Amino acid sequence: MLADGEVHRTEPSPRALEPLERAAVELVAQFADRGTQAWWDRLADDSSLRALGRANALREIAVRLGPRQGSKWTLETPARSGSEEVMFAVEFPSGAEDRITIEFASADDARIRAVRCLADPPPTEPGTDSPATVAPVRREAPGSAVAAAGLVAFLLVAWIAVRPSRARWGALVGLLVACGGDSVRQRRDPPAEAIFELRDLSPLRDALTEGRSAPATAEAAVPETLDPVRRLWASQLELVAGHLESAEAGIPAKETGSVPLADLLRARVAMARFEFDRAAKSLARAAAAVPAESLRYELVLATMASSEAWRSEVELELLLETGPRRAEPWLHAARFAVEAGADERSESLLETGWSLRPMTREELLTDVALASLAARPGLFPLFGLDRAEAPVVEVRPSPASETATRLPEGFSATLCGRELRLARGDFEILVPGGAEMAPPGTRGESAESRASHTERRATESIPGLIALAKGGAAGLEPRFERQAILALRSLARAEDWPRVLDLASAFFRGAGRSHPEISRYRAVALDRQGRGAEALEALIDLAERELGLGRPAPDLLAELAEALARQGDHERAFRLAERAAAQIPIPRFQLEREQYRVSRDLGRESRELFRPGLEVRSPRLSGDRYPEQIAAVLELERQRIARWIPQGRRGTLRVELYPLRSFLSVYGFDVGGVTLSDGRVRVPFADLRSLHPKLVAILSHELAHAMLFHATKARSPRWFHEGLAQHVEMGTGRINPIPELARQGRVLAFPMLEFVLEGFAEPALVEIAYAESAWVVHFLEARWGVNGLHRLQAEFARGAATAEALREVTGLGLVDFDREFRRWASEEAPAARSLEVRDYQGELDPRFFTPSRR
Repeated sequence: MLADGEVHRTEPSPRALEPLERAAVELVAQFADRGTQAWWDRLADDSSLRALGRANALREIAVRLGPRQGSKWTLETPARSGSEEVMFAVEFPSGAEDRITIEFASADDARIRAVRCLADPPPTEPGTDSPATVAPVRREAPGSAVAAAGLVAFLLVAWIAVRPSRARWGALVGLLVACGGDSVRQRRDPPAEAIFELRDLSPLRDALTEGRSAPATAEAAVPETLDPVRRLWASQLELVAGHLESAEAGIPAKETGSVPLADLLRARVAMARFEFDRAAKSLARAAAAVPAESLRYELVLATMASSEAWRSEVELELLLETGPRRAEPWLHAARFAVEAGADERSESLLETGWSLRPMTREELLTDVALASLAARPGLFPLFGLDRAEAPVVEVRPSPASETATRLPEGFSATLCGRELRLARGDFEILVPGGAEMAPPGTRGESAESRASHTERRATESIPGLIALAKGGAAGLEPRFERQAILALRSLARAEDWPRVLDLASAFFRGAGRSHPEISRYRAVALDRQGRGAEALEALIDLAERELGLGRPAPDLLAELAEALARQGDHERAFRLAERAAAQIPIPRFQLEREQYRVSRDLGRESRELFRPGLEVRSPRLSGDRYPEQIAAVLELERQRIARWIPQGRRGTLRVELYPLRSFLSVYGFDVGGVTLSDGRVRVPFADLRSLHPKLVAILSHELAHAMLFHATKARSPRWFHEGLAQHVEMGTGRINPIPELARQGRVLAFPMLEFVLEGFAEPALVEIAYAESAWVVHFLEARWGVNGLHRLQAEFARGAATAEALREVTGLGLVDFDREFRRWASEEAPAARSLEVRDYQGELDPRFFTPSRR
């Protein structure tokens, strides 16, 4: 029996590759090998390109396909099967994008009839001068059946209007698809028509795709018919360089009758300005003209942020009905299903997406919805969360020789899930769902390995980029700036802030003349390197420029607010966070705004108590004596904890006491205290006025965080922060969790702890990660002594990542360390561990704790 609101329908599945798509992949590989000549050789006799003659045809093909070196081609899933058109999303070395459509002679004839890019007008309808309309795919049905379906659809819409829910919207989508609704689209086959000749714009196109400065000839006279394309490509070049205003100026204001590129650029500019309604409208037009999977998925994302967010689920369901082969739509649908409480469907969708292309486990564990699925016992083993080494999803290539792709010499092939990657040098072809055409002997690789390809290539170029920048050459070519940005992203993910600062500084030419992303990375790196005043100045300069140009900059405002908060200026931090939350009302900005508000309010009415190396701030309701007692306990606890966290040149520890209700309103009901990125200890003790041992345990836990913050220069990883803070708590009887977790098959491998604690996405996994991190630190002290903990802190202080620091101190890599820890926890470790409790409440002035009259 179906539950209320459900309509029975067959779940969609990824579509199998078609013969023309396999032929198109081989054609792209031939382009990488032989250039445009390979496509000339495959032109159909009636192709408009062939009619131009060989020389002109090669130039027309070349101006559309762009360079071979450094390009990435990804096969798209079209809106319908059986089409004579095959589409690719292409990313050029400059970072510019395009969609290349290959029109073949027929479904059985893999000769090329036409080649189009986004700058080409859409094909025209037969017998008209109008662009081809997007016609519905309709399943044959008797007239009475169609009429009945229409009546049912009408009634269902009325039902939804009265009692809306996600399940009912899903039912409507299924019914529309089943009845041949006009949202599943196809293009009517156009006749052979004259080629839109673009070859005169080759110099500008080369600059755009290769990342070079625009040639002086770009402004030269071109045929009037090409001027709109010239302005669009010039605008795209400006957009790639981060010049939003000049990019927007070149996009035609008229929204109808333009080529798909105009709509895509409008969408890009609108997204950059957080104008999501306009972005969704432009993407809808672009996807109607070029119904590629990637554009339709972008439409889902833009619609989610628009004023008609409810439509995003409808758009996504319609996209799923086309059988997309990329993982992202399936994973996004899984998130929607989790929110709707559709347990079985959410698990099925996640499994489908994971099989198409696994995520890295960091991505999985920091995604709130998907992490909640990963924690379920039935799915937990799928993701290899109990293994230190990255898992490889095994997919056997097809043994049938007729489906295996034939590649030119020098190509390598790897599979990540069902996604096939073909590469030669820095030319790359991605074939989602391409396992069936993988050559014999194709090896599998993990998501982590695949993600590292781009990062490795980017970081290897850093020395050369710095040399070019210092020599002045890098400022002449946008492609070098693009390479620097890719390298900065990789370095920032690895938290290699010294190298981030070196590279960003080399390319920094002032806030008004540098790419905004480079300016921001430089400011963040200055802050992470302890140069807070310079970082604040850099962020202020960048914010003034961006806001002066009328650009929304919520992330930048949030970064600036955090920098001000670290300096104790919570008034200005609150105002900036308020502006960020107004520009884009996401929970993160709203929460940060409230945290700064509470800190600001405390600052306005607080009393401050100063001791050597210690500052205690409390509201007036705490009275005079209680802060003094807290200060005394803090100093005694700091002396005790110094055994594990030596202070050296001690910084000033700042502790803030908040009223319980105010604290819980912004930090949550399951948090005893917090120590944020500014190193301040915040505890909800202001109106409790007690030193019960359980409260002192919370205080010592947060004090350990603050001491570790100073000892490692704010560079300690989260697993070490949480593990060591628990390790030094008094009186907490911590049970060894590993034997029971192993029995349940729920052990998290050591490298997973950082991802879980970083994302804080799924409470069940966070609880496991907390427990394991404490016992990892117990293991470190048991095997390498307190000195081992000191040495780790020194390694983190100099900027070493976990793997490097552990190898230096223990001599073990991550996999070996994980194995040794589990063996120790299972065979040698005690069943529980606790430290002796010191009763400060009994020691310090008992009269103070007698309730006083008001």
